[in-house]
Amino acid sequence: MNTKRIISLLLFAIAASLLIWWFASGHHPWTTTQSMIEVKSTDELFGTSVTTQKWVDDFTPGLEWIGPIAGVFAGVGLWLWISAARKARDIAAKV
Repeated sequence: MNTKRIISLLLFAIAASLLIWWFASGHHPWTTTQSMIEVKSTDELFGTSVTTQKWVDDFTPGLEWIGPIAGVFAGVGLWLWISAARKARDIAAKV
């Protein structure tokens, strides 16, 4: 295999791994940088349980970023693959 095909396979693998990361992170359509969690605490005086909500920093990738990036990697990989195939065909035709 020549270098163009190896690079194109690496770009396909990067695009696939980005989409797998997006899917494993909850496949959200939009990127979020914070999420809300519930914090349970007990009142010291009366012993009652109080639930409050708190925002924490938590990055979740969204499809609006991951999709185009994966598309560019896959598109460049496809272009390199076709370019390598065309070059191999032209070399075979000259021989």
